[in-house]
Amino acid sequence: MKHKMWSRLLSMALAVMMITSIVPNSAFAEAASEITNSTSQVQVEATPVEENDVTQDEVIVPEEETPTVEAPVESVEPTAEPTAEPTAEPTQAPEATAVPSEQPSAEPTAAPEATEAPNASAQPSETPAPSESPAPSASPLPSETPAPTETPAATEEPAIDGQALLDELMAIEDDEAFMKAVNELTEEQVAALEALGEDALADYTLRVESLTAPEETVELNAEAKEFTTAVEGVDGVTVTVKVPEGALPVDAELKATMIDQSSEEYAKAEEALADENLNEQPAEYDGMVALDIRFEVGGQEVEPLKEVEVSIDAQALLPEDADPETVAVQHLKEDVTGEVVAVETVADATEETGEVTIEAAPAEETALNVASTFAVDGFSKFTITWESTRLDKEVELSIVDSSGNPIPNSPDANHPLGNFTIFGGGSDVYYIEKILKDDGIYQFDANGETYIFQRARVYDGSNIPHPVDSFQIVYNVTSYMIRFYDMVYGGETGFWTDNGTSDKKKIELVYRTESETDSDDIYTKTDLVRTKKVTKSAGDDQYTLELGVSGAVGSITSPVKMDIVFVIDKSASMEGSWWLGDNKTQLVEESVRTLVNQLENNNMIDPKYSMVYFGEDLINRDDRKHYRDAITAVQWTDNAESIISAAGVEATSGNTNYQAGLVDVRSLLIESRNNAQKYVIFVSDGVPNRYYDQNGDTASGNSNQVMDAAIQEASKITNLNGFFTIRVGNEKGADDVLTSICEAAYKEGANLANFKNYPAENATELAEAFKEIEGNITYLLCDHVVVTDTLSQYVDQVDDPVLKITDATGADVTAKEKGGIASVKCENGTLTVDFVDEYQLKQGYTYTVTMQIKASDQAYKEYAEKGASAYNGTGQPGTGDYAGDNGFYTNGTATVKYQYNEQDQENSFLQPVIQVHPGELKITKKIDGDILSDAAKLGALKANLKFKVTLNDEDPFELKLTGDPDRDGVYTIIDSRLKNLKPGTTYTIEEIDFGVDGYECETKIGGRVKTEASGTISASQTDKVAFTNTYTAQDGELTFTKTLDKLCDGDTMALFTVEIKNTETGEIYYKTLKFNASTFDDTFTITLPVGEYQIRELSNLGYTNGEIKQNGATLGTNGDYYNFKITPGGKTKLTVENTANNNNSSKIDKDTAVNRFTKDNDGWTWKRQ
Repeated sequence: MKHKMWSRLLSMALAVMMITSIVPNSAFAEAASEITNSTSQVQVEATPVEENDVTQDEVIVPEEETPTVEAPVESVEPTAEPTAEPTAEPTQAPEATAVPSEQPSAEPTAAPEATEAPNASAQPSETPAPSESPAPSASPLPSETPAPTETPAATEEPAIDGQALLDELMAIEDDEAFMKAVNELTEEQVAALEALGEDALADYTLRVESLTAPEETVELNAEAKEFTTAVEGVDGVTVTVKVPEGALPVDAELKATMIDQSSEEYAKAEEALADENLNEQPAEYDGMVALDIRFEVGGQEVEPLKEVEVSIDAQALLPEDADPETVAVQHLKEDVTGEVVAVETVADATEETGEVTIEAAPAEETALNVASTFAVDGFSKFTITWESTRLDKEVELSIVDSSGNPIPNSPDANHPLGNFTIFGGGSDVYYIEKILKDDGIYQFDANGETYIFQRARVYDGSNIPHPVDSFQIVYNVTSYMIRFYDMVYGGETGFWTDNGTSDKKKIELVYRTESETDSDDIYTKTDLVRTKKVTKSAGDDQYTLELGVSGAVGSITSPVKMDIVFVIDKSASMEGSWWLGDNKTQLVEESVRTLVNQLENNNMIDPKYSMVYFGEDLINRDDRKHYRDAITAVQWTDNAESIISAAGVEATSGNTNYQAGLVDVRSLLIESRNNAQKYVIFVSDGVPNRYYDQNGDTASGNSNQVMDAAIQEASKITNLNGFFTIRVGNEKGADDVLTSICEAAYKEGANLANFKNYPAENATELAEAFKEIEGNITYLLCDHVVVTDTLSQYVDQVDDPVLKITDATGADVTAKEKGGIASVKCENGTLTVDFVDEYQLKQGYTYTVTMQIKASDQAYKEYAEKGASAYNGTGQPGTGDYAGDNGFYTNGTATVKYQYNEQDQENSFLQPVIQVHPGELKITKKIDGDILSDAAKLGALKANLKFKVTLNDEDPFELKLTGDPDRDGVYTIIDSRLKNLKPGTTYTIEEIDFGVDGYECETKIGGRVKTEASGTISASQTDKVAFTNTYTAQDGELTFTKTLDKLCDGDTMALFTVEIKNTETGEIYYKTLKFNASTFDDTFTITLPVGEYQIRELSNLGYTNGEIKQNGATLGTNGDYYNFKITPGGKTKLTVENTANNNNSSKIDKDTAVNRFTKDNDGWTWKRQ
């Protein structure tokens, strides 16, 4: 609540005397007397009241302390009776307000004419000095003097509605009219107001005080003045206020405080901004701060008398992405209670309000200067709001094919979809793939081909391409620019930022054709790959047998693409002597030279190479502040000499960071060719001892940390045909890490044999390792191909085999190729595909023979006898629906024979299995609820409960629970009649004999309440019928009977209390038994939950407690208590006999207090005996 700088004075003598003179014996009179005494020394300024001429340099403010009396004032003798006229000079009236007569009367006294104020030297003679003398008649104090007869007695109720009168007075807006009405109040009206009480009259009293208080002058600023203060609670924010002359006291101070965002004040400010009734200009905003700006004098808030100009330096308050053009300042106007009554926008970017000034910041700063200037006529809370930056940046798309060549007729820079404009502040991240999909260029048709987006890339300062997947606008020192996030370098440090000199940035978008393999996927080797699988057909127990074979891809006319990354350790140890002085780096260079030359001489292969060095801190460029332990020494190239030379570069790094090398490998593989086989050859001489932390900075750690970092990085690679590691030297501890990296890089679809570590402890072993790698990545063409599959006794042929040939795109080329190239037949249980001897399996072609088979009678017979134990094998990986499962083998042997370089070769196919598919019925039973703790009844239930089963409308048979339940309390009904059921068999299962006395049972089947289930058996399905019985114990009943031999002498009645305690839950029950002269027994019955209980009688004076019995036998005891049980649905009866002993002298019996109550004219009285 804001306080005026003339906050209420401490004195109100005149007005109080007026009220006191009307009601001398009232509470008002007493208060008036106190206030009169405390203010009797107030000195009055000489300024005449009638003129009311406050100068511009002065303003009247309340006195905070009573001034010292300058001269004594003579006492005025009181008159014996109140007179109609005052006996002294009238008190100086405020303004022109009339003073009422001191003489109470039935009629209101007419207001006197305005009295001329005395001169400046005059003392108000009617105000007595503090003394022992009685108060003058002009201001009578409460005394023993009887009130005038017209004054109503204190006990009378006021005939006037005091609240209505108060409301009428407070509704008078004009202060002069208000005081006139106050002065004219009658005695009865004053009494009616007094009856409302002090709280109800608080505002009324305050108003009277403020209008009748003496005044003092305050000196105002004679000249215009500028105030500046730092805002408390935040650094770097200042508020400046320019004040015209005569607007504030000379000692006023400017204060400003930041309002905490977690405070209630801040929440109220938010609510006010959103309230359309308060805020005529509501607007959306992304951020807000709130300030409390005010002037203070002596710790009290004051308001300026004139409009002032306010400036807020808002820059430190605004976040980096705040748009200065949207900054606005709002003034939250408050009433005297501190509630916001209006929200006024005092500054924004429009011309109708104050100004928000935007200036360029000094060069060393990182943002614009933003200041708000506005005028206000009052202070309270201010808010500053803004929206996030909406900067426009154009990104140019450059569309190329997988080889980096422009695609004719593609959406290029001149196409409407070729460019897009991004909007948003630093928090908005844009994902390239989503933008392309939204703009309709994720896939497009051109030149008779369908092109699909593959990846995006930008080039760093060294013209090295980096795959990126997203970007955002960021603020960088002096300007906003686009930051591209690398797909490989993780976290907030993995990015590439433009130089900020242009609003347009190019992204190269790489597209593949529909026939090309996604570069993220493994390009399956097309050497002599063999597949065999069995999949279930639509018919019961019928399968499709499929055998496939494909030859090695690669020929003189169409060599196979092969991309190889060499990853070379450049730590210092690689320069050490090895093998009788041979340098490791030199020997690695020779091995690389040998392999590359072999590949270059193979005219069926189209190789490309790249090379990565790894160690520690290999990069010193300014544009790479993180991820510095590896460098791409050679980008993808077909220049054999450049890759060989790079392998021989001297090692200089001190430590070893496997992960760093693998990070750069990932980046290169993303940039590798589509439809290329991809291999990594990783060479190191030692265990890694460095890794990257989450920010891309080099970190040292324990062996597990560095190993895990490398392994995890390798596991992110998804598109390799082979990953070979070579440990050079004798540090055998590196083998485990290198092997683990190979395993992590392996993904399904690749040949596991090509993910291998080679220990090379001498030059010979190094050369042999490279030679074996060469053999693994080189593919062979073959001819004289014959595929043979001999069926087992467990399957029968259903139809004739069919050969299908597809090309690399999956297109069926059977009609084109089939003529005369192979014979296909199945005779005497042997399937044969015999290719013409001279026919070579073609590049990218797959030859697949299919035939329908089914489970034989022998399979059904053995299964019926032995069940699943009749199965004779397990399906091998990749062999169809039952790979990894037990079943009957479909064949004894299956092979492919072929020749390469006139050498006969033979490879075996994997063995699939089939399964027969009889149905099965499984019945389970779960018993739950309270009965689990009742062993006797649970045992009886298990013995009696049965299921009636009917199959195919045949005679029903009954099954009982057997065995023990599993860990979840579930019983399984075991019976051979429920197994090996023929598909189509119908069944009905009904539960019988499941009721238990004392328990309520709810039966559910599959979650639904019912007691019978039915269904039909399906092939290879197990129908599960799950019964769940939940038993809830019914409450038991206790009947307690008490008998007295008689009442004690003098008693006309007796009350006895029985305490019953559940020893398991601690719950206590109390029951009362009542006896009189004609009734000597009483009984109560109570329903109790099942459980263990204790019971006792609370002692009564004059009676001896008897033993509590059940069926004539005394219950067991535990101290004062007798023990008994409540069983499910049980009825327990207890009895006790008490005798009167006429002994009433005991005050207390054990732990029970006896209470006596008596009643008289004052009510009930309790006395503890």
